[in-house]
Amino acid sequence: MSSRLTSPFSTKISNSKLTLEEIQMYQDGPDRKMFTRLIMDMMRDPAESLLIIATWLWLEERGFSNIIGKTVGVSDILVSMLADEAVIFLKSLNVHTPRIDLKGGIHFTTHLTDQKLSLQTFESSKRFTAIAGIRNTLQTVCSRIFTDILLCLFFGTPDIVLDRPLLVPGFPHPLFGSLTISTEPKEYKPSTKIWEFASVINQGWTPSDIRSLELYVPADERTLFLTFSRGFPVSEDEVLDVFDKEYGDCVERIEMGNVSTVYEQPLYARLILKSFNDGEIILKGRRVSKFRVNGKHIWARRYEIRD
Repeated sequence: MSSRLTSPFSTKISNSKLTLEEIQMYQDGPDRKMFTRLIMDMMRDPAESLLIIATWLWLEERGFSNIIGKTVGVSDILVSMLADEAVIFLKSLNVHTPRIDLKGGIHFTTHLTDQKLSLQTFESSKRFTAIAGIRNTLQTVCSRIFTDILLCLFFGTPDIVLDRPLLVPGFPHPLFGSLTISTEPKEYKPSTKIWEFASVINQGWTPSDIRSLELYVPADERTLFLTFSRGFPVSEDEVLDVFDKEYGDCVERIEMGNVSTVYEQPLYARLILKSFNDGEIILKGRRVSKFRVNGKHIWARRYEIRD
């Protein structure tokens, strides 16, 4: 049986639990490295990270080969973007979540796999196929190959035996159900204590590769919507000065709001950035951020496409 860089267990995932021999083959594979990176290096939510890995494994089974293997070699910024896209994909499967634009949302994943993939692919009946497939992968694979990493995260050591299954906050999940992670002694020992060197060195991706991914994101998704106070006119040069001075060469262009006469003041502008991540840095996780230039205020938020 070949080493697991793509997914040699695709049929096993669909039909049965993995054997101990097959679990052992996962130990040095990219899946555990990526899971460790998500929860320890990037401090993402463990339950969400389990679902992200399960989604990627299920997509590999569906023919989107080596997603995790390719992702291991990219920077934390791009891993975060790819993980966020997996979360968007998971949310799109839940009919009770706010409506998501099915025409976009997973541009990085599409570009990484070099295969056509969109949220529209899993509308209606295919949505249930995706939910069932991801749930099965979560329960038959993820519940068994990450036990030691989760023990280390929650208890500081993998060498602990609980008198009950390990509970991961976030499960039972409203869409993907319960998750039982046994902590009983196993007949195998991980050959790599991956938690001892969680940081993964970026390798194999050049700056031009990263830039091509960033520019692949549509301009609307790289755009911040700026608003100004009436009576305190802000010029295009002042906008550029605020963001380029504070965040470096991040602005692709500025589109000031329309005015009827030269005497009117634009009350808004669209700030198109060179990278999606520049917007994350500027907003600092907030919905709205406020800036000041020459005594005048600028409010910034993500641009929302109106129907």
